[in-house]
Amino acid sequence: MKRHLLIICLLTSVAVPAAAEILFLNGTCPTGIDVHANQGGPVYINGAQAEVTEYDERSWEAGSNSTSV
Repeated sequence: MKRHLLIICLLTSVAVPAAAEILFLNGTCPTGIDVHANQGGPVYINGAQAEVTEYDERSWEAGSNSTSV
């Protein structure tokens, strides 16, 4: 019994690296900027594919020309 409990504890304590996953998104800013992202990317800003920069496992930024989201 103790062996099974030890194995369960070891398996549940294994850290799985998280990634800043791009979620499905459609939006329009009040200034008229349209943003569209498919699940996992790519991201489009006003119809142009944006370059995505991942900062850490919880945040990313997409930019096209001088516009960033």
